[in-house]
Formats: sequence, C-alpha cells, structure tokens
Amino acid sequence: MLYSRTCNSTILPLGIGKLSINILQNILLFYENFYPVKYIIGACFCIFLFSECSSSGNTQTPATTDSTTVVVPQTVSIQGTYKGDFGGSPIYITINYISGKHIAGYNVHKGLRRNLSGTIQQAGDGWELLLNEPGDHAFDGKFKLLFDADYATAKGQWNPLNTPSSLKEKKFTLSREKVQSYDDADFMADITYQADHADIKFNSDGSCIFNYYDKISDSAFAQQMNTVRGTWERKASNIMINWQKNEHISKPSSVFEIIYEDYEGKQVMSNIQGEGFEFRMAF
Repeated sequence: MLYSRTCNSTILPLGIGKLSINILQNILLFYENFYPVKYIIGACFCIFLFSECSSSGNTQTPATTDSTTVVVPQTVSIQGTYKGDFGGSPIYITINYISGKHIAGYNVHKGLRRNLSGTIQQAGDGWELLLNEPGDHAFDGKFKLLFDADYATAKGQWNPLNTPSSLKEKKFTLSREKVQSYDDADFMADITYQADHADIKFNSDGSCIFNYYDKISDSAFAQQMNTVRGTWERKASNIMINWQKNEHISKPSSVFEIIYEDYEGKQVMSNIQGEGFEFRMAF
C-alpha cells in the first residue's frame, strides 16, 4: 500500500489524505444536526488539527545565526598553555575557560601573572582572540592573537592599556606547550624540588617560585624567608629563569643546571643546581 505524509508527523494511506477534508466536513454536518454542543467541540478540534498541518506541513524552520555565538570545533580544544618570545624573554599564555564567544585565562611573564578575559571569533580558517589584562598595573596591556584552525600556533600582538606609556608594541609567535608525561628519571614540572633551607617549583604554566633563606655564616641562616618569582624554560640540561624584579636577586636571570648520573646503564636526574643550592626532587 502507498502512503503519504501529512503534518510532518502522521503517515496516512494514499487516498485517505485526499479524502480527509470531505470526511471531516461530513462529521461536522452530522454533529451540527444532532449534537450542537459536540459540534462546537469537534469544530474546535478540527480547526486546531488543520492549523497544525498548515503551519508545519509545508514549511521548514530556517537556520538562524546568532552573531554573539561562536561554535568552537570540538576536535581540538583551545584550552592549554602557549609559549612565545616576548621581547627577549618567554611569555606563557594559558587559556582555561571558554563559553560561547567569551574566553579567559592568564599570562605569566618574568614571574608576573596577569588575568586575561575577552572574546573569540572565527577569522578565515583560524580564530581571533582579543584579550585584556585587568588594567590596574602599569605593565597591563591588550592582546590580539590569531590562531590557526588546530590551535597549534598563533601570531600575537600586544599593546599597552595605559596611555601614554613608555611601553612599546610587541609582536610574537606562540606555540602550544606539550603536556609532559611522567618520568621520574628526568626533570618534571609541577613538582617541588628541595634543598637545604630552600625549595623551588617549576609550574607547567611557565611560572616558578623560589623560596630560600639567606646564609649568614657557614652554619647559620636568616630567619626570614625570601620568595622570588620568575618565568622558566628548559634548554637541553639547563633551566633558564627570568626573574620578576625583586630586592633579593639583583640580576635579571639565572641558569639552573640539571645534573645526571648513571644508574644501571641509564642517565637519571640526580639534582638541580642553581643560586648556590643543590635541589632534589621532593617525594
């Protein structure tokens, strides 16, 4: 038997759909002559039925586009940490929140961490991010980042928020940082390394925190702990640290060396040496 579709949801045998109007008219005429009250109810029902068919049977719901909504592809997430050279020292930008066109995160440069918030929108085959720092610090600015489709790299531009300013525009390239796999035989981020009267932690977002007590004699240390923040990057067996300006370490950067030793034919990290301390992994 052949069938026809009516009202987008009901399938009727072919012929019944064509006769349905005549049948309904006869039913209404019957109720009109013998059951006036029921005729009214039936009429209301028929009007409702036909209005549903006429409104949905021959029309399609158009696709709508909301200019404030951004659909970010789900195959690759933009959330993560990206590193670039920012005027001769590394900058790390971490994206940790996205909802519609709104996006947020933070950046770390020379140990100074600043929150970021802004918008994302499609730009050709890639994505454009406009991100602002809070604006309550002399070094705050605004970022324009143009990401490729896979969020692997981005071209960046930074301008100061506070004008006039002695700070100049900076252009840079970002690349996504790989998530480090666990290997207790080598250097690892997000682990505290301890020394005598000192400790240091290298975070995966590029920041580091160095706590230490000044040595005042061969066997005595100051009672006040010093805390210095910085931004780090690994180069072979060295860890390069750019310090946030502070009163404890006058030089702008330091080099910490990863020391290896042979263990059963395999090179295993022994310690990290820097700023007069010998650090070992804390368990």
